[in-house]
Amino acid sequence: MRALVKNVRDAELTLLKKLEKAKGKSGPPPFNPKKPRALRVYVATRFPEWQDACVQAVQAAWTSETSRVDDAKVRALLTERGLIKDKRAMPFVQLFKVRCNPHLFFLLDSISISILIWGRSLTL
Repeated sequence: MRALVKNVRDAELTLLKKLEKAKGKSGPPPFNPKKPRALRVYVATRFPEWQDACVQAVQAAWTSETSRVDDAKVRALLTERGLIKDKRAMPFVQLFKVRCNPHLFFLLDSISISILIWGRSLTL
């Protein structure tokens, strides 16, 4: 959520900078910063099929003893499923692993997401 708020704030600052540069030029400004703004956030309930296969590979390679993901096993599973040549797969897996750091253990179901943070369960 913090990253989303940061991205919105950064976009607002970028637009304000463009507005300041455009003051000397003719034409209407891109937006009025004094008017209220609205933002729509769309949330997917499922991953796309290829991302779901990557998440399942990461889950299968997760070892609770070391709280780590075995990268060799992930590559082997993605090769089995034919996703290793998809140039989107490994960057997604790496980003997914970063978001699931040692203090954030994940348990993904097909419908709901349960997150275990420092011993407390939160179901989204």
